[in-house]
Amino acid sequence: MIVIKVGNEFPKTCEDCPIFENDIVGHAAYCTAGGEYTDEEIDAEKDGDLNMYYHGYLNHRPKNCPLIEMKVGEKE
Repeated sequence: MIVIKVGNEFPKTCEDCPIFENDIVGHAAYCTAGGEYTDEEIDAEKDGDLNMYYHGYLNHRPKNCPLIEMKVGEKE
């Protein structure tokens, strides 16, 4: 099992996630671990297409987000 510690709190959205790249000039925002929003997720959110175009993320993590929230001391 591979574990990546991304901070003291589990990110609520891609914007809060340190493995999400959104500040590379001239390149679209993307998840470095491969998480992607589905068309259904984008359509379900108000202004989802605009948020994806301008920011590259929605107000929640995608369903296929590779991160798993684990509590301190919890075993998988």
